Amino acid sequence: MNDLLVHLRALTAVEHLVWLALLAALSVFALLTWRGRVSGRRSLLLIGVRAVEGILLTAIFFQPVVERRVRVERVPVAIVVDHSESMAVRDAGEAGDVSRWNEALSKLELTRPDWERLCRPVYYVLGSRLKEAPGGVLSAVRPDGPASDFARIGEIPRKAPSVRAVFFFSDGRAGGGRDPAAAFSDLGIPVYAIGVGKPETAPDVLLASLRAPHFAFKNTDVEVVVRVEKRNITVDRLTVQVLRGDESVAAKTVEFAGGDAAETVLVFRPDSVGLQTYSVRLPVYEKESNRKNNSQAFTLDVSRDRVRVLYISGQPGPHYAFLRHQLKTNPSVELVSFVILRDPEDAVGVPDNQLALIPFPTQDVLVGQMNSFDIIVLEQFAFSSFGLGPSAMAALRDYVEKGGGLLLIGNARMLGPAGPYVGTPVAEVLPFALDSPLRAGPQRYILESYAPDHPLMAIEENPEAARALWARMPALDGDGQFLAKTRPGAVVVAGCPAADGRLPVLAAWTRGRGRAAMFLSLTSWRWALEEAGRGQGAAGYQKFWNNLLRWLSASREFRLVRLSVPNEPVSLGEEIFLKAFVRDENYRPMNSAQVRAVITDPAGAARQRDLAFLGKGEYADAFVPEKDGLYRVSVRAFSNGRKLGEDSGVVRCARLWVENRDTSTDFPSLTRWASAGGGEFVPAAGFSSEWLEKNVSSSAWSFERREAVWNAKGIFAVLILLLFGEWLGRRRWGKI
Repeated sequence: MNDLLVHLRALTAVEHLVWLALLAALSVFALLTWRGRVSGRRSLLLIGVRAVEGILLTAIFFQPVVERRVRVERVPVAIVVDHSESMAVRDAGEAGDVSRWNEALSKLELTRPDWERLCRPVYYVLGSRLKEAPGGVLSAVRPDGPASDFARIGEIPRKAPSVRAVFFFSDGRAGGGRDPAAAFSDLGIPVYAIGVGKPETAPDVLLASLRAPHFAFKNTDVEVVVRVEKRNITVDRLTVQVLRGDESVAAKTVEFAGGDAAETVLVFRPDSVGLQTYSVRLPVYEKESNRKNNSQAFTLDVSRDRVRVLYISGQPGPHYAFLRHQLKTNPSVELVSFVILRDPEDAVGVPDNQLALIPFPTQDVLVGQMNSFDIIVLEQFAFSSFGLGPSAMAALRDYVEKGGGLLLIGNARMLGPAGPYVGTPVAEVLPFALDSPLRAGPQRYILESYAPDHPLMAIEENPEAARALWARMPALDGDGQFLAKTRPGAVVVAGCPAADGRLPVLAAWTRGRGRAAMFLSLTSWRWALEEAGRGQGAAGYQKFWNNLLRWLSASREFRLVRLSVPNEPVSLGEEIFLKAFVRDENYRPMNSAQVRAVITDPAGAARQRDLAFLGKGEYADAFVPEKDGLYRVSVRAFSNGRKLGEDSGVVRCARLWVENRDTSTDFPSLTRWASAGGGEFVPAAGFSSEWLEKNVSSSAWSFERREAVWNAKGIFAVLILLLFGEWLGRRRWGKI
């Protein structure tokens, strides 16, 4: 079936007035120039010519367009079904016990014969993206998508250019941050919205907001601020819980006090360190339409509030006194210290039970409680004198390899080839080669930095200021004996110059998951005493030992490999950027490392990715989360097959627009958006074969040809010929 249609341009009120004034002026002009001057057939001819001229001018002004319209028997249409989480709410059907998703599928199934008779449908599901459902099979799809971006419907003409109309089944809960009305209006084809679900507010109790810190200290109070809301449900009070796994660590009863919202603070204390996952949970009520918003997870990076240090000195002296005072007055350090005042072989002529000195608790402290300390410091300590054999030294070695920090302080006689540590298991984790021969050197020297980028030497924020401070630090004293060699992979952080090369004094390295350092001097107390005597204070001394403790405790800023991930929740579908900072043993940027990340999604599925080199020791990658929840990320860096280090973090993926917060239908918005798209809205109860046939029929016509006749060359040619003919006739008649 074909039709011809003529369209005229609609005039504004001003254009109407202008056109009427122009017609009146032309009429008056025609009468004045014609009346009484031309008679008979000439008069009729002139009237006819001017009438035709007026018609042509009117055609030009109204811009008529002629269209040829063709009716299509089976109309290509797009059927789009919203499959976001709110569509899983069970408030549809006569009894209100059918999910909105199932109601939409039921309506489609009941009218399937009509669809097949009237249309050629293409099926899509809509979440954060618009996806085609191959073969129109929707039963295998679940309403578990993220918030639906209704503006994605604007992609249909690109995916299916022949589509004449869109039929959209949804509850109206839109997300995505874009205005659907603009997208529907620009579509160029009508959008018909079918609303599923009940129009009233869905009954619900929800966890509206949760505020918790990212970091916490062990055995220190953590406050979690929770806001609870209720909608269209009768609940006077409820119990809010904080759980770690299935164990409740805090609980509190919240009363609504006549309103629909309440806020409370829950307090608990983490009892272990590390990255921990907690959740806040509300009770679930039978009448609730949505039970997914009754809980929310959060993570805490729990660390010790203070670093536990065991400090054992084999002899009293100023080094022990100054360093013990430094550790004791540091609020971030929990110190347990022992100083040996009498060796077991010392003869005093008095029975042990009559001495005021207590015996050193070897087994209890150094063996039984070893793993409860973050750092162990041994200064001039001859362990063999106290019955500590190879098994104790093996335990100390294992302590380092499993993550502990070990610092040995002493002279070359205690820590050298003649000392008690040579050949023991603990020697395997020490940075110096203890069996190497001793080298002679100065007895008094200024400590020089051999690894200026190493954090141990950063006693000032500015590197130039740090070098200047080291240059004026007081000299150290010794016996002129130095260990000659360090172990392969160890870093000589500082030492003193000698005629035949550098002599190491401070060396450090990473072993397994732990760290070990050796400092071959017992006179660093001079830095504090003499600097204070000069009026400079003891800042350099304090900063050096603080750096050493933080490095031994594997403080995050002193790691060779550091992972940077977003602290705040990332929106679902938004790229998560990972950045790793890699340094070598001297803490210089490592530009030739192989850095790999393992990303574990909320379901436990892991995938590996290689990070790209950016420059200056930085490596980066990005991924797009597909699920809501916690993503655990770990990175490892390697150089020539050797592991440099690793780090880990966690990223919480949240929804850009959380449908769980409010699952009520939004039919007014659906109505407005459908109207903007040239269509209309109908609730599911009003969706029928008759309604479908009416709206499909209105989309069954297509325009094969569209021609603007007002700007045709012939019209202007005829108008010019008429005007010229009138002028020529009036000239011959002697009227010009």
